[in-house]
Amino acid sequence: MESKAAGPLTFSKIRPGFLHLPDTQEWRDRANEGRKHFKEQGIKNIFEVAGVHGKAWGIQGRFIYLRDNPAEQLYLGDGKTAGVISHYILYNVMKALPDEYFMVLEDDARFVDGWKEKIETALKDVPKDFDFLFVGSCCAEDKQPKRIKGDIYYYPHRPEHPDWYPQSGFCYIVAKKCLQHLIDTQRTTADPVDVGLIYRAFPKMKVYAILPRLADQGDTPLPR
Repeated sequence: MESKAAGPLTFSKIRPGFLHLPDTQEWRDRANEGRKHFKEQGIKNIFEVAGVHGKAWGIQGRFIYLRDNPAEQLYLGDGKTAGVISHYILYNVMKALPDEYFMVLEDDARFVDGWKEKIETALKDVPKDFDFLFVGSCCAEDKQPKRIKGDIYYYPHRPEHPDWYPQSGFCYIVAKKCLQHLIDTQRTTADPVDVGLIYRAFPKMKVYAILPRLADQGDTPLPR
């Protein structure tokens, strides 16, 4: 499916969406810190979506996580389960909006110095038919991506290595044309958000990343 957006893609044509939790003071403080940072970075026209707080909603997350070490028999838990539901709500909200591209922001996304200039260049270099573009990511550089141009790298689906994609969902750009696909493939909470995307959505999507990443996840030193 082709995007309806006319002309070259620039950051001004991308609608930012902020996913946050209003249920406890800790999460409200985190949301306010995120808002402050985004304002300082000059990010405007942000729409907000209140996500699902696992404990407040009584979520138990009883799926056993089977991807990495099934023998451990670990429950996915309320937080990660609520995260999947929250992003699923966000996909539906974005699909109802008129914009053709969205940048998903979580409260701990923190942009690096010079990101504005770099993202404009990246948007010129990424192929026009892209579906998903990691702005912030982790575990991306060891997956043998194909360099396209500049800081843009492509992650083809490799059946022999189905998990060779970047991870994390704190800052990414998604095209509206693939939102229905995300809605259709993410109707389970058997995996964390990013893992569910890797195994059920990305194999049929055009997935790219900006490397080095233009946003970090708070103060956490994520693997590159």
